[in-house]
Amino acid sequence: MDDTPRLEAIVIVNCALNVPLIIASITGNTLVLFIILKTPSHRLEPSFIFLCSLALSDLFVGFIAQPFYIASEFTRQETILYHLSHVAAFFACGVSLCTTAAVSMDRLAALHFHMRYSSLVTVPRVLCTLVMLWVINVLCSSIYFANWQVTYIIMAVGIGTCVLISTFSYVKIYQIVRRHQRQIQHLQPTEQPQIQNNQITPQTYSRFQSSHRFISRFKRLQTVDPQSIGQTYPPVSSVRDSHLARTSSLEMSAHQTRHQSHSQRQDANLIRLKKSALNTFVFYISIIVCYVPMSFSMITFIIAPSAWEEWSNAWIFANTLVFFNSSVNPLLYCWRIRELRGAVLKLWEMTFPRTTAEDS
Repeated sequence: MDDTPRLEAIVIVNCALNVPLIIASITGNTLVLFIILKTPSHRLEPSFIFLCSLALSDLFVGFIAQPFYIASEFTRQETILYHLSHVAAFFACGVSLCTTAAVSMDRLAALHFHMRYSSLVTVPRVLCTLVMLWVINVLCSSIYFANWQVTYIIMAVGIGTCVLISTFSYVKIYQIVRRHQRQIQHLQPTEQPQIQNNQITPQTYSRFQSSHRFISRFKRLQTVDPQSIGQTYPPVSSVRDSHLARTSSLEMSAHQTRHQSHSQRQDANLIRLKKSALNTFVFYISIIVCYVPMSFSMITFIIAPSAWEEWSNAWIFANTLVFFNSSVNPLLYCWRIRELRGAVLKLWEMTFPRTTAEDS
């Protein structure tokens, strides 16, 4: 039985699915790059530099890899276009996958070393890491012209390594978040009464300052006439001791308040980093859904070529699933990252201002 009509139908459907993905990838990633590069504060943040690299690699997927892939699918011949489509797809998707794994490690470092994160993860180090990732993917993709089987093995191993790195990073992130939540639940019952009983207000500070003046006044009276003071007032030593105890208590309360304020700032910073790490977790889910089928396809093609040929029509859609990742990433940025979402909404309002009743 001739499977040519069926294969042609699958190819047409597959290419038709790639067309809207190309439009979404180019439009979304261009918008993300424009917003990041236009905002000076984003350009100096390591996390946004990683996102900029990810958007750029996904833009290459829409501009180069997918058009070459569609053209090679229609020809179905091993021409130079067929080989270029493979090299472009390996390169662009490889950079995108490696950058996503680097983002997961960056979020883990932000949580694990949240006190030293700014000194450990600097802009020059991030740029150096990204340059290395891009160069490594260029070299690995170029091996295809010499031996395509080696390239398939490298890409399959690379996908598995990136998935394992991301899995390890997000498992550790989950453990850190759970430990932080347990600490908060454990400290809340003991810290709350201290905050209520030792709350420092402006009136308390005023009494704290007046107590020093009170003790100084009694010291001066003691040097003038101790006996007359003792007839009218309690002994100076007892008054002084009581006020010294009060001032010591106030100093301890002030120290506790400063310590609590510092702890609250640390907790707020850790909560912000926790939200940022959890926001990037959606990229990990996207990797699992989009890249694991392609990894199985490559492994099957290397180990059992006959089995791969039997399911070759189904594996065609594994390529489209990888391209789908580059199209959906911009939506994930804008959905989970508040700064980008706000910038997109602001740009939308500037481009398409709302018409009021007076204007109409």
